[in-house]
Amino acid sequence: MTNHGRCLLAALLLLAGAWVNASPILPRSLLGHTENIVVLPQGRVFLASDRGIYEIKRTLDLDEACDYDAVSGLTACLQVDNHYDNGRCFFSGMTTDGHHLYAACTIWYPWLIPLGRPRTAALYKVTPGASSADQVQIQAFADPVWYNGMTMLDDRTLLLSASSYGTALGFDGPAISKLTITDPLNLSFELEDWLARRPGMLMPNGLLMAEGELYFIGGQTLFRIPVRDDGSAGAPELLYRTPWYRVLDDMTWLAGELVLAEIAGINGLGKNYLTYFDPLTGHYRRQDSGPIQVSSLAVDLGNVSVPGVLLATSFFEGGLHRYDP
Repeated sequence: MTNHGRCLLAALLLLAGAWVNASPILPRSLLGHTENIVVLPQGRVFLASDRGIYEIKRTLDLDEACDYDAVSGLTACLQVDNHYDNGRCFFSGMTTDGHHLYAACTIWYPWLIPLGRPRTAALYKVTPGASSADQVQIQAFADPVWYNGMTMLDDRTLLLSASSYGTALGFDGPAISKLTITDPLNLSFELEDWLARRPGMLMPNGLLMAEGELYFIGGQTLFRIPVRDDGSAGAPELLYRTPWYRVLDDMTWLAGELVLAEIAGINGLGKNYLTYFDPLTGHYRRQDSGPIQVSSLAVDLGNVSVPGVLLATSFFEGGLHRYDP
Protein backbone atom coordinates (compact mmCIF):
# COMPACT_ATOMS: atom_id res chain seq x y z
CA MET A 1 0.00 0.00 0.00
CA THR A 2 1.34 3.44 -0.92
CA ASN A 3 1.87 6.15 1.70
CA HIS A 4 -1.08 7.99 0.17
CA GLY A 5 -3.23 4.88 0.60
CA ARG A 6 -2.14 4.44 4.21
CA CYS A 7 -2.96 8.07 4.98
CA LEU A 8 -6.38 7.70 3.37
CA LEU A 9 -7.11 4.50 5.31
CA ALA A 10 -6.00 6.14 8.57
CA ALA A 11 -8.26 9.13 7.90
CA LEU A 12 -11.22 6.85 7.20
CA LEU A 13 -10.59 4.88 10.37
CA LEU A 14 -10.39 8.09 12.42
CA LEU A 15 -13.63 9.29 10.85
CA ALA A 16 -15.33 5.97 11.59
CA GLY A 17 -13.99 6.04 15.15
CA ALA A 18 -15.76 9.34 15.75
CA TRP A 19 -19.06 7.60 15.08
CA VAL A 20 -18.45 4.30 16.89
CA ASN A 21 -19.52 5.65 20.25
CA ALA A 22 -22.83 7.12 19.09
CA SER A 23 -26.04 5.45 18.03
CA PRO A 24 -29.74 6.37 17.76
CA ILE A 25 -32.05 4.42 20.05
CA LEU A 26 -35.56 5.66 19.22
CA PRO A 27 -36.55 7.82 16.22
CA ARG A 28 -38.26 11.21 16.07
CA SER A 29 -41.24 9.52 14.39
CA LEU A 30 -41.96 7.78 17.70
CA LEU A 31 -41.00 10.45 20.26
CA GLY A 32 -41.14 13.76 18.39
CA HIS A 33 -38.85 16.67 19.28
CA THR A 34 -37.29 15.82 22.63
CA GLU A 35 -35.97 17.93 25.50
CA ASN A 36 -35.04 17.33 29.13
CA ILE A 37 -34.33 13.76 30.17
CA VAL A 38 -34.59 12.58 33.78
CA VAL A 39 -33.48 9.34 35.43
CA LEU A 40 -35.10 8.48 38.76
CA PRO A 41 -32.93 6.94 41.53
CA GLN A 42 -34.40 3.50 40.80
CA GLY A 43 -33.38 3.88 37.14
CA ARG A 44 -36.66 4.75 35.40
CA VAL A 45 -36.04 7.00 32.38
CA PHE A 46 -38.39 9.84 31.42
CA LEU A 47 -38.06 12.48 28.73
CA ALA A 48 -39.95 15.63 27.83
CA SER A 49 -41.25 16.02 24.29
CA ASP A 50 -43.47 18.18 22.12
CA ARG A 51 -45.97 15.30 22.42
CA GLY A 52 -45.87 14.84 26.19
CA ILE A 53 -43.79 13.06 28.81
CA TYR A 54 -42.58 9.58 27.89
CA GLU A 55 -41.10 6.75 29.91
CA ILE A 56 -38.59 4.62 28.02
CA LYS A 57 -38.12 1.03 29.20
CA ARG A 58 -36.91 -2.37 28.10
CA THR A 59 -39.93 -4.30 29.31
CA LEU A 60 -42.76 -4.94 26.85
CA ASP A 61 -45.92 -3.04 27.82
CA LEU A 62 -49.12 -3.69 25.88
CA ASP A 63 -51.02 -0.80 27.44
CA GLU A 64 -52.67 1.54 24.92
CA ALA A 65 -50.41 4.36 26.16
CA CYS A 66 -47.32 2.47 25.01
CA ASP A 67 -45.59 1.81 21.69
CA TYR A 68 -43.09 -0.98 21.16
CA ASP A 69 -40.12 -0.37 18.89
CA ALA A 70 -39.01 -3.65 17.29
CA VAL A 71 -35.66 -2.29 16.15
CA SER A 72 -34.43 -1.29 19.60
CA GLY A 73 -36.59 -3.65 21.64
CA LEU A 74 -37.67 -0.71 23.77
CA THR A 75 -41.12 0.49 24.78
CA ALA A 76 -42.12 4.17 24.93
CA CYS A 77 -45.11 4.90 27.19
CA LEU A 78 -46.82 8.29 27.06
CA GLN A 79 -47.23 9.01 30.76
CA VAL A 80 -48.68 12.51 30.17
CA ASP A 81 -50.00 13.97 26.91
CA ASN A 82 -49.54 17.57 25.81
CA HIS A 83 -53.16 18.75 25.85
CA TYR A 84 -53.48 21.92 27.89
CA ASP A 85 -55.66 25.06 27.85
CA ASN A 86 -57.43 24.21 24.58
CA GLY A 87 -54.14 23.63 22.84
CA ARG A 88 -50.98 21.56 22.76
CA CYS A 89 -48.11 22.63 24.95
CA PHE A 90 -44.43 21.78 24.68
CA PHE A 91 -42.72 20.13 27.63
CA SER A 92 -39.21 21.54 27.99
CA GLY A 93 -37.83 21.78 31.52
CA MET A 94 -38.21 18.72 33.73
CA THR A 95 -36.71 17.48 37.00
CA THR A 96 -37.49 15.08 39.84
CA ASP A 97 -37.52 14.92 43.61
CA GLY A 98 -36.86 11.19 43.33
CA HIS A 99 -40.54 10.23 43.36
CA HIS A 100 -42.42 12.80 41.28
CA LEU A 101 -41.65 14.58 38.04
CA TYR A 102 -41.91 18.36 37.83
CA ALA A 103 -42.15 19.82 34.34
CA ALA A 104 -42.90 23.10 32.60
CA CYS A 105 -45.19 23.08 29.57
CA THR A 106 -45.55 26.10 27.30
CA ILE A 107 -47.79 27.31 24.48
CA TRP A 108 -46.49 30.13 22.29
CA TYR A 109 -48.22 32.69 20.16
CA PRO A 110 -47.09 31.46 16.70
CA TRP A 111 -45.91 34.91 15.61
CA LEU A 112 -43.87 35.40 18.79
CA ILE A 113 -42.00 32.08 18.82
CA PRO A 114 -38.73 33.77 17.69
CA LEU A 115 -38.98 36.04 20.74
CA GLY A 116 -39.81 33.23 23.13
CA ARG A 117 -42.96 34.96 24.36
CA PRO A 118 -45.49 32.33 25.48
CA ARG A 119 -49.27 32.58 25.36
CA THR A 120 -49.54 30.42 28.46
CA ALA A 121 -47.39 28.14 30.58
CA ALA A 122 -47.97 25.76 33.46
CA LEU A 123 -46.17 23.70 36.07
CA TYR A 124 -46.92 19.97 36.08
CA LYS A 125 -46.40 17.61 39.01
CA VAL A 126 -46.56 14.00 37.84
CA THR A 127 -46.75 10.82 39.87
CA PRO A 128 -45.58 8.18 37.36
CA GLY A 129 -47.60 5.01 36.97
CA ALA A 130 -46.81 1.64 35.43
CA SER A 131 -47.83 2.74 31.93
CA SER A 132 -49.41 6.18 32.30
CA ALA A 133 -49.34 8.67 35.14
CA ASP A 134 -51.14 7.81 38.38
CA GLN A 135 -51.71 11.49 39.11
CA VAL A 136 -51.12 14.76 37.28
CA GLN A 137 -51.43 18.14 39.01
CA ILE A 138 -51.32 21.31 36.91
CA GLN A 139 -50.97 24.90 38.01
CA ALA A 140 -50.72 27.79 35.55
CA PHE A 141 -48.00 30.42 35.81
CA ALA A 142 -49.65 33.81 36.28
CA ASP A 143 -46.95 35.37 34.11
CA PRO A 144 -46.22 32.96 31.22
CA VAL A 145 -42.48 32.41 30.97
CA TRP A 146 -40.58 29.80 29.00
CA TYR A 147 -38.81 27.83 31.72
CA ASN A 148 -36.26 25.49 30.19
CA GLY A 149 -33.69 24.18 32.66
CA MET A 150 -35.01 22.88 35.99
CA THR A 151 -33.50 21.40 39.13
CA MET A 152 -34.51 20.79 42.74
CA LEU A 153 -33.03 23.04 45.43
CA ASP A 154 -34.81 21.01 48.11
CA ASP A 155 -37.91 18.81 48.22
CA ARG A 156 -40.27 21.81 47.92
CA THR A 157 -38.14 24.29 46.01
CA LEU A 158 -37.24 24.33 42.33
CA LEU A 159 -34.85 26.53 40.39
CA LEU A 160 -35.99 27.38 36.87
CA SER A 161 -33.92 28.95 34.10
CA ALA A 162 -36.01 31.70 32.52
CA SER A 163 -35.16 31.27 28.84
CA SER A 164 -37.79 33.82 27.81
CA TYR A 165 -35.58 36.51 29.25
CA GLY A 166 -32.62 35.67 27.08
CA THR A 167 -34.21 36.04 23.66
CA ALA A 168 -34.18 38.85 21.13
CA LEU A 169 -36.25 41.39 23.07
CA GLY A 170 -36.58 39.76 26.46
CA PHE A 171 -33.91 41.23 28.70
CA ASP A 172 -36.18 42.45 31.48
CA GLY A 173 -36.29 39.47 33.83
CA PRO A 174 -34.11 37.14 35.92
CA ALA A 175 -31.76 34.48 34.62
CA ILE A 176 -33.03 32.01 37.23
CA SER A 177 -36.28 31.99 39.20
CA LYS A 178 -37.01 30.18 42.46
CA LEU A 179 -40.31 28.35 42.81
CA THR A 180 -41.41 27.41 46.33
CA ILE A 181 -44.33 25.01 46.68
CA THR A 182 -46.51 26.35 49.49
CA ASP A 183 -49.34 23.79 49.27
CA PRO A 184 -48.34 20.40 47.80
CA LEU A 185 -51.92 19.10 47.75
CA ASN A 186 -53.08 21.88 45.44
CA LEU A 187 -49.68 22.59 43.86
CA SER A 188 -49.83 26.20 44.98
CA PHE A 189 -46.50 27.96 44.70
CA GLU A 190 -44.70 31.29 44.96
CA LEU A 191 -42.19 32.61 42.43
CA GLU A 192 -39.32 35.00 43.05
CA ASP A 193 -36.14 36.05 41.28
CA TRP A 194 -33.12 33.98 42.33
CA LEU A 195 -30.36 35.21 40.02
CA ALA A 196 -30.40 38.46 38.07
CA ARG A 197 -29.47 38.50 34.39
CA ARG A 198 -26.03 39.79 33.52
CA PRO A 199 -23.67 39.78 30.52
CA GLY A 200 -22.79 36.26 29.39
CA MET A 201 -26.18 34.83 30.35
CA LEU A 202 -27.90 34.95 26.98
CA MET A 203 -30.57 32.22 26.73
CA PRO A 204 -30.55 30.80 30.30
CA ASN A 205 -30.71 27.03 30.00
CA GLY A 206 -29.26 23.99 31.78
CA LEU A 207 -29.23 23.75 35.58
CA LEU A 208 -27.58 21.08 37.73
CA MET A 209 -27.20 20.91 41.51
CA ALA A 210 -24.15 19.12 42.90
CA GLU A 211 -22.77 19.21 46.45
CA GLY A 212 -24.44 22.48 47.40
CA GLU A 213 -23.47 24.31 44.23
CA LEU A 214 -25.46 25.12 41.12
CA TYR A 215 -23.97 24.70 37.66
CA PHE A 216 -25.72 26.95 35.18
CA ILE A 217 -25.52 27.31 31.41
CA GLY A 218 -26.17 30.75 30.00
CA GLY A 219 -26.07 30.29 26.25
CA GLN A 220 -22.33 30.14 25.56
CA THR A 221 -21.10 30.09 29.14
CA LEU A 222 -20.93 27.73 32.09
CA PHE A 223 -21.13 29.20 35.59
CA ARG A 224 -20.78 27.73 39.06
CA ILE A 225 -22.96 29.42 41.68
CA PRO A 226 -22.58 28.66 45.41
CA VAL A 227 -25.85 28.26 47.26
CA ARG A 228 -25.83 30.07 50.59
CA ASP A 229 -27.24 28.55 53.80
CA ASP A 230 -30.46 30.53 53.37
CA GLY A 231 -30.93 29.18 49.83
CA SER A 232 -29.95 32.38 48.05
CA ALA A 233 -27.44 32.64 45.22
CA GLY A 234 -23.78 33.46 45.80
CA ALA A 235 -21.56 35.16 43.24
CA PRO A 236 -21.44 33.32 39.88
CA GLU A 237 -18.02 32.04 38.79
CA LEU A 238 -17.35 31.68 35.07
CA LEU A 239 -15.89 28.23 34.40
CA TYR A 240 -16.02 27.72 30.64
CA ARG A 241 -16.97 29.59 27.50
CA THR A 242 -17.63 28.06 24.10
CA PRO A 243 -16.64 29.83 20.84
CA TRP A 244 -19.16 32.25 19.35
CA TYR A 245 -20.21 29.75 16.67
CA ARG A 246 -21.30 27.09 19.17
CA VAL A 247 -23.89 27.03 21.98
CA LEU A 248 -24.11 25.14 25.28
CA ASP A 249 -27.47 23.55 26.00
CA ASP A 250 -27.57 21.15 28.95
CA MET A 251 -25.33 18.93 31.06
CA THR A 252 -25.07 15.95 33.37
CA TRP A 253 -22.58 14.70 35.93
CA LEU A 254 -20.45 11.62 35.15
CA ALA A 255 -17.50 10.27 37.14
CA GLY A 256 -16.34 13.62 38.48
CA GLU A 257 -16.83 15.51 35.22
CA LEU A 258 -19.58 17.65 33.79
CA VAL A 259 -20.66 16.46 30.37
CA LEU A 260 -21.84 19.47 28.36
CA ALA A 261 -23.97 19.46 25.22
CA GLU A 262 -21.96 21.81 23.00
CA ILE A 263 -23.70 22.24 19.67
CA ALA A 264 -23.22 24.08 16.40
CA GLY A 265 -25.24 27.27 16.14
CA ILE A 266 -26.30 26.10 12.68
CA ASN A 267 -26.17 22.34 12.22
CA GLY A 268 -23.93 21.32 9.35
CA LEU A 269 -21.87 24.52 9.50
CA GLY A 270 -19.94 23.37 12.53
CA LYS A 271 -19.39 20.31 14.68
CA ASN A 272 -21.49 19.14 17.60
CA TYR A 273 -19.72 17.87 20.69
CA LEU A 274 -20.13 16.35 24.10
CA THR A 275 -17.57 18.22 26.19
CA TYR A 276 -16.23 16.49 29.31
CA PHE A 277 -15.26 19.27 31.70
CA ASP A 278 -13.46 18.93 35.04
CA PRO A 279 -14.64 21.85 37.23
CA LEU A 280 -11.70 21.37 39.63
CA THR A 281 -8.95 21.76 37.05
CA GLY A 282 -10.70 23.45 34.13
CA HIS A 283 -9.43 20.73 31.80
CA TYR A 284 -11.77 19.44 29.11
CA ARG A 285 -11.94 16.96 26.25
CA ARG A 286 -14.48 16.67 23.47
CA GLN A 287 -16.39 13.81 21.88
CA ASP A 288 -17.93 14.33 18.44
CA SER A 289 -21.70 13.86 18.72
CA GLY A 290 -22.13 13.62 14.97
CA PRO A 291 -25.10 15.30 13.30
CA ILE A 292 -27.10 15.42 16.55
CA GLN A 293 -27.55 18.75 18.35
CA VAL A 294 -27.94 17.33 21.84
CA SER A 295 -30.50 19.08 24.06
CA SER A 296 -30.26 17.09 27.28
CA LEU A 297 -28.12 14.35 28.82
CA ALA A 298 -28.53 11.73 31.52
CA VAL A 299 -26.59 8.67 32.68
CA ASP A 300 -28.41 5.38 32.13
CA LEU A 301 -28.58 3.08 35.16
CA GLY A 302 -29.42 0.12 32.94
CA ASN A 303 -33.17 0.49 32.27
CA VAL A 304 -32.65 1.45 28.61
CA SER A 305 -29.16 0.42 27.63
CA VAL A 306 -25.89 -0.44 29.36
CA PRO A 307 -25.30 1.09 32.81
CA GLY A 308 -23.03 4.12 32.58
CA VAL A 309 -23.75 5.16 29.00
CA LEU A 310 -25.11 8.61 28.18
CA LEU A 311 -28.67 9.04 26.98
CA ALA A 312 -29.32 12.15 24.91
CA THR A 313 -32.33 13.99 23.52
CA SER A 314 -32.51 16.54 20.72
CA PHE A 315 -34.98 19.35 20.21
CA PHE A 316 -33.78 19.83 16.64
CA GLU A 317 -33.36 16.25 15.39
CA GLY A 318 -35.73 14.55 17.83
CA GLY A 319 -35.63 11.02 19.18
CA LEU A 320 -33.40 9.39 21.79
CA HIS A 321 -29.70 8.71 21.32
CA ARG A 322 -26.91 6.86 23.11
CA TYR A 323 -23.27 7.87 23.57
CA ASP A 324 -20.56 5.69 25.09
CA PRO A 325 -18.23 7.86 27.22
